[in-house]
Amino acid sequence: MSKTVTFKNPNTKVAPVPEAEDWVKSRVGKEAVPDPEPAPVVHVAPAEPMKRLTIDVPMSLHRKLKTKCAGEGEKMADVLRRMLDEFVKS
Repeated sequence: MSKTVTFKNPNTKVAPVPEAEDWVKSRVGKEAVPDPEPAPVVHVAPAEPMKRLTIDVPMSLHRKLKTKCAGEGEKMADVLRRMLDEFVKS
């Protein structure tokens, strides 16, 4: 049993799709509606340097945590940081 594999030459030019070309040409000279300006990305430096912590948890616990965090719209790391902070404060 043999299998034939063909590779495309990366230098081969692909013909443009006529419908797309026609649409682009029809837009030339028309007033374009500007896209809404994207919100600026703000990077906030942590208050202090961070240190990575690696722990092993059972897969079932990981799945439950990930599901709950996704449902709440939170990152797992943020939830765990809060929990650790509450633990050391008590």
